[in-house]
Amino acid sequence: LSSYVQLCLRYSPVAKRGAILFFVLSSLSAINNMYEYSLSSFLQVFQISLATSRQDLTLEGRLQSIIDSLTYDLYNYACTGLFEKHKLMLSCQFTLSIIDGEKNLNHQHLEFFLKGNLSLEKPEKPKPYEWIPDQGWVDILHLITSNPEFAALGEHFEKNESSWRLWYDQEKPEEVPIPGGFTEKLTTFEQLLVLRCLRIDRITIALTRYVTEKIGEKYVTPAVLNYRSIHRQSSPLTPVVFILSPGADPAFDVFNLGEELGFKPGGKLKYLALGQGMGPKAQEVLEAGAACGLWVMLQNCHLLPSWLKQLE
Repeated sequence: LSSYVQLCLRYSPVAKRGAILFFVLSSLSAINNMYEYSLSSFLQVFQISLATSRQDLTLEGRLQSIIDSLTYDLYNYACTGLFEKHKLMLSCQFTLSIIDGEKNLNHQHLEFFLKGNLSLEKPEKPKPYEWIPDQGWVDILHLITSNPEFAALGEHFEKNESSWRLWYDQEKPEEVPIPGGFTEKLTTFEQLLVLRCLRIDRITIALTRYVTEKIGEKYVTPAVLNYRSIHRQSSPLTPVVFILSPGADPAFDVFNLGEELGFKPGGKLKYLALGQGMGPKAQEVLEAGAACGLWVMLQNCHLLPSWLKQLE
């Protein structure tokens, strides 16, 4: 191999992380049709991460810097367009996909975590204590019979009601050691499976702790909407589209950013409210903006849907 090809191959960990995260983003459309991320937009974020990540004297340090920057830049980029209720899901997807890329993900455990015991048959063994949720007991049986590493936990559970009841009644059981010393014996994800069986209401909080442990706290605290950061992620060929809830208006924030960057509203920042018959005027403003290097802001686009295909 030529020295150039060998040098490229040394950056394969960056390419691997990029590929993993791109497929996470591309799968989000299964959740909501609005969550569509093209390869070109992904590559733009990738290029920004390469350019802005911290330099290092060693190749290993440089690779880690790029990987860390790329992961966080893509997280912020995706969070900008996600509903709040889906942001933790994205963090979990990032975490599990990265762990899977390192060959450290037990897919049998993951399937149980996502689905539990789907069998419709009643368990042959009755639950030992009345306080156990019916579905929780079905899940526990499936967990201990399908996974040998949980067999000892099943035995301890049936012989130590008081300690398990005390743990079950905790307000925050995810913060309390599992009875029988199983916190030390099980991995963090295996502990999530136990919690899922008995206190599924605490899974969201426990997942937050899991993501924090594996990839960092910043991946469960989405950045506050920052217009300068959004501008950094855009380009002359990548417009910024605002999908607004009733009463929301980003115009003043855009105007303030324009003032900071030398695009004064009414001067180098042109804005136009769309409505019936405004299509030709909007096209004229866009063409002038493209020719002269201006910012163009089109408002109330939903009032002229017939023209939006032409705009695209």
